[in-house]
Amino acid sequence: MILSKFKLGLLLFIAACLLLLFSSVYIVNEKEQVVVLQFGAPVKVSTEPGLYFKIPFIQNIRPFSKLILEWDGLPAEIPVEGKRVSIDTFARWKIVDPQRFFERVSDVETAKSRIGSFVESIVREKISVSKLKEVVANNKSLRYDENDYKEQVEFCEDFKTSEECPESCIWVQEKDENDLCQAGKGRSMIIEEILADVQNKLMEIDIGIEFVDFQ
Repeated sequence: MILSKFKLGLLLFIAACLLLLFSSVYIVNEKEQVVVLQFGAPVKVSTEPGLYFKIPFIQNIRPFSKLILEWDGLPAEIPVEGKRVSIDTFARWKIVDPQRFFERVSDVETAKSRIGSFVESIVREKISVSKLKEVVANNKSLRYDENDYKEQVEFCEDFKTSEECPESCIWVQEKDENDLCQAGKGRSMIIEEILADVQNKLMEIDIGIEFVDFQ
């Protein structure tokens, strides 16, 4: 009977040690990064693959992917000069600051929602103030001969009426009736402006992510 109690106690001791050991370690693989939480607050970040230790029962872990993630916007119809243009947007992004990501958005689905809210707003704003032939043209379509954009700006300024304004320029009717013949941007330039605004917004909201691709 004494021996049996001793064996039982030994087994319980070994089990407790194993439980303590497994509660004290965590493994990070090459596809993930881990935020260590203590009472719900981040206290450490592990980004390199390997075996790590934490305080058992007090600390727990929150893994986040290191892989490139997807965001696909909903197709949107944006009015441009009385016509409705269908616009599709998508982004490929990754988590570069897992602690900031956890603190600001907590999970991937919330991050996608934040991305969608500002990307779709920027795209709608930029497209809606453009001319239709700017939106559908590539970057060379709104150019005369071999003009670069600066030369095209100067070229279009020489024309003072809508009849004179050539196809390689756009005629803009201003609210103050000071109408202008001016250089059109072309779709690629509009995309560059959208991307710059998107990148600025990412820096502003600072949720620990960066865009790898945006179209």
